Amino acid sequence: MSKLIAFDGGATTTRAGLYASDGALLAEAAGKACNPVEYGISPCVSALVALAKDLTDEAIARVAAGIAGAKEPSLRDMIARSLCAGIRTERAAVTDDLHPILYANARTQAAVLAIAGTGSSVLAQAADGHSAIIGGRGRLLGDEGSAYHIAAAGLRAASYAIDGLGPDSRLVTALPHAAGVNSFGELVSWSASASKQEVAALAPSVDALAMEGDAAARACIVEQAERLAAQTAAAKRRLALPETARCFLHGGVLRHSSLFVESFKHALAALWPAVEPDFPDLVGHRAVIELLMAAGPVPEWVSVGTRAETSVE
Repeated sequence: MSKLIAFDGGATTTRAGLYASDGALLAEAAGKACNPVEYGISPCVSALVALAKDLTDEAIARVAAGIAGAKEPSLRDMIARSLCAGIRTERAAVTDDLHPILYANARTQAAVLAIAGTGSSVLAQAADGHSAIIGGRGRLLGDEGSAYHIAAAGLRAASYAIDGLGPDSRLVTALPHAAGVNSFGELVSWSASASKQEVAALAPSVDALAMEGDAAARACIVEQAERLAAQTAAAKRRLALPETARCFLHGGVLRHSSLFVESFKHALAALWPAVEPDFPDLVGHRAVIELLMAAGPVPEWVSVGTRAETSVE
């Protein structure tokens, strides 16, 4: 029986599933983050190869990987070829972390997917197969509505409170504690070298204070939710999707912050009155495996590598 592996490569954690040829899940494993933009192609591929070895020492017929940050075709091509060599599989299909979820849950129907986790982005697809991605350009050029930007907004709000430029807030003491330092002064030095993931890890503290009534913390959550809602509506407009198009929500911020979800839905309703956002049934590597199970031509947003190519090189 031939075996398949599907990877869900995130900016914080990578998860993988070992599947039988009929789509039955045989085993799962989790490992390091593998965003190639944040960490580089070699560490990305190494993380995937290590997970494959954790799952099985048997031959793998095909693999598919949905990887955060893998939006550029040239980047996906390199990863696909590297996986064929590293795992010694006959065929590797590589795409970003957005398309597999929308493909698995909407197939060819018009739909939008909003993701808010460590980073954020929005994907829209039309019934004719065209798609568009809004946002998702990293911590400096995008990612509004993400855990990173919620935390960054919280840090700024705390700074404003200290300087008398904003309302008093318990963020001043809560964020240093969450970061593991003794004072806000130490937090300034900490933030200069903190990774995107380390900063994003402060977002739950902002959310907790917001739920307890801290006005500055609440404003951080609401503002970022409204920004993601604006991106979602922009994605719908970009492809002129019908009002009846579905809208899916995914990511840790959307799944764990009730205030964020409430604010997001309220803001989106003003821009897209008919929408009823919900969470998809198929996510993670369970969505990615659909790329290997489906018949028909390979979508344009998937890069494919084969062992024959790596042998020639």
